[in-house]
Amino acid sequence: MAPLYEERSAAPRPSARSSAIFLRRRTVALGVALGVLAVLLVAAAGENGSPFQAAIATTLTPAQEAKLPWRQQYTSGSAGPLDARGLPSPAAQRAAVRRFYRLGLPVWCGGGRGTYATVTFDDGPSKYSGEIMRLLTRAGAQTTYFLIGGSVAEYPDIPRQQVKLGGVADHTWTHPDLRTLGAAGAASELRRTKTTLEQAAGERVTLMRPPYGGRDATTDKVSHRLGLLPVMWDSDTQDSLGAGSESILENATAGLRPGGIVLMHETKDTTLAVLPKILATAKQKGLSLVSIPQLLALDPPTESQVRAGGDGCSERQRFQQQDDATSMRLARDGGAAPTVTTR
Repeated sequence: MAPLYEERSAAPRPSARSSAIFLRRRTVALGVALGVLAVLLVAAAGENGSPFQAAIATTLTPAQEAKLPWRQQYTSGSAGPLDARGLPSPAAQRAAVRRFYRLGLPVWCGGGRGTYATVTFDDGPSKYSGEIMRLLTRAGAQTTYFLIGGSVAEYPDIPRQQVKLGGVADHTWTHPDLRTLGAAGAASELRRTKTTLEQAAGERVTLMRPPYGGRDATTDKVSHRLGLLPVMWDSDTQDSLGAGSESILENATAGLRPGGIVLMHETKDTTLAVLPKILATAKQKGLSLVSIPQLLALDPPTESQVRAGGDGCSERQRFQQQDDATSMRLARDGGAAPTVTTR
């Protein structure tokens, strides 16, 4: 009588080593897939309100990055994926500011490699702030407003509105030359303004600009202790010095170049009158006007540019060539430092 069932030989079981390798490979593959999926969801939904905000900081290999749908939107800076307006995320902007803050030195301009520049406004808020914001909004431009703390009480609602167009920064409480106050006096001017602006604007203040460009090693150290990155400029429209509309436009036009930081003031009627022409000129030049944090993310200067001060802007082409030569050498040598021979 035939048995009710036939005994089958059991299939050979994989070794413990083979099983471990298989599980490890499957885990790695799943992790990569989830990481890429998270980044794609962030790109689609934007940073705000997304449960995958941390994915913006995901590091991808060059091969993976080349396959991403937003590859054509990447810049040579550290901006990461851009939003619908072509701007980096708030997280990328904060990271860019922190990078330069660590140097303990002022920033004078961007790297000059992209199609971005910034027209900044000092001495507000003022009676002209609303109209300036309207013009910038219509032009699709962003900026950074360097505000005087003592003026905020008269225009308490302006800083929070200006945050939507780029952001606000510290320009002291009474607009003194900080070099004349000593460390304690400079710290008081900046700290009081920083606190007031953060309450009025509803966001952290991380940038400052010294009135009259008056800075030295002491003021730089004071700013650093307060968590503030000093921001200078490489083109002064001289609107605060009484320049006429034609001169203001000429000076602004000269400064509207990739990586340029143009200095203007929101307290002058001549500034307001010429601003539409300046915005039109930027558009004609193919420049996108952005805020300081956005510029530092989209078109950052090299460290050698920052250490050169204002000369790093006027001679930016030379610094770019030096940076390119260093990158080529590192690529050739596999990232190894040059060998030093001693005798």
